Amino acid sequence: MEQQAEHRLNKKGARHWHILTLWLGLAIIAGPLAIITHEGGHFFAAKTLGYSDVVLHHASIERGISPLEEESLTDRGIISFAGPLITLIMAIGCCFCIRKGNKSIFWIALGISTPLRNLASAAALIIVLAGKEVKGNDEVKVAAFFDISPVIPLLGSIAVLLFTWGYLLRILYHRKGVPGLLVVLLGIVLGNVFWLSLLGPIVLP
Repeated sequence: MEQQAEHRLNKKGARHWHILTLWLGLAIIAGPLAIITHEGGHFFAAKTLGYSDVVLHHASIERGISPLEEESLTDRGIISFAGPLITLIMAIGCCFCIRKGNKSIFWIALGISTPLRNLASAAALIIVLAGKEVKGNDEVKVAAFFDISPVIPLLGSIAVLLFTWGYLLRILYHRKGVPGLLVVLLGIVLGNVFWLSLLGPIVLP
């Protein structure tokens, strides 16, 4: 659909900025979708494990009540792992779709947006290497679950970010150059800001 829209715009001799406006809109949608799917991974994991009163918020979840008298480390680990797993699957899935020839700007924007939260892993890694404790980070919780150093999943998270961005940003640059890069990145930022500060708290308070 997006490619057809671009084709129609080009056929009608529309200006370059018309297509960039279309890209901006698609990137704005991709930002919130990446957040929702990540948190949705946590949400469905908790529901599958039998937690009650699980609540999905716009940028987090409430696990609700554990089916056990005391929440187990296994359950916490599975729930923590589910979000990054969805992020990984989506990032690889977007790259795979584009590799197979579907170079839709939506897939590129979604692929860039999906591992955006992995930037927090870089900050967490610095804190861990400084010998300090990190709280609230999914990868650190996963490390506790598997009884491994948090450096391992944090480096994995950063590697996913660098690979995905390196691959997709290069494709994006070849399509529309610097203007295309700036428009898509601006759209992702606007989409995240709009979702986290305005629409998200209304739709999923």
